[in-house]
Amino acid sequence: MKIIHTADWHLGQTFFEYDRKGEHTLFLTWFREQVKVHEVNVLFTAGDLFDIPNLSAELQRQYYTFFKEVTAKNFALQIIIIAGNHDSEAQLEVLNSLLVSMDVTVWGIVKRTEEGNIDFDHLIVPLGKREYCLVVPYLRQEDYPESDAYAEGVQVMYRELFDTLPMPDKSKLFIVMWYLQAMCSKILEKNRAERTIIGRLECFSPEVFDEEIAYTALGNLHCTQRVSRHENVRYAGAPLPMLFAEKITKKVY
Repeated sequence: MKIIHTADWHLGQTFFEYDRKGEHTLFLTWFREQVKVHEVNVLFTAGDLFDIPNLSAELQRQYYTFFKEVTAKNFALQIIIIAGNHDSEAQLEVLNSLLVSMDVTVWGIVKRTEEGNIDFDHLIVPLGKREYCLVVPYLRQEDYPESDAYAEGVQVMYRELFDTLPMPDKSKLFIVMWYLQAMCSKILEKNRAERTIIGRLECFSPEVFDEEIAYTALGNLHCTQRVSRHENVRYAGAPLPMLFAEKITKKVY
């Protein structure tokens, strides 16, 4: 199985009032060809697909056209997208209804059962016939169990999700796609877009990542990097520099 892990496209970004649509169009054209050349089976986008919550008709057209074209040229391609903190989870859920026929699935929100509990089954995604993926979009306060701290509450939710996997052999759990900030990860000092929102309360210890999982695909930070000593826990990084502070960082291409 061939996968591409991406994140933080930030479509719709303006840079000091400069519209970056042209740059993103060039990126999407290049990226569409990479998916075809490498015969990719699964494409992950781990949050912040958009830079703004309110999507113009033109921006939605750019998004829809890319996924329509990339799936038309790659019939076996499965695409999985989660929301980041820049995305509007409601708008992503609406777009999901338009893309599902192309085997593009978007997780904008954490759904709940009729009893009000987290619907863990909704967050478990089959990959092909043998593997599974857990998808966890950006979590807001109402999404995770009550706790004194954000990180603690989210870690409790993650453990419950892992423990409720509907399969006896957890070695088949291939990917976890998560939007968060891990401790020991590299944050550019002048990049306010990556600074934690509540001091360091939203940072997670690298130990939360289970060693049974083959690969953990993270989104949020714009610098391509592994997390601590974990070679299989990585941030994809943003395809384009978002600020001057990122001009020297290595991007995905």
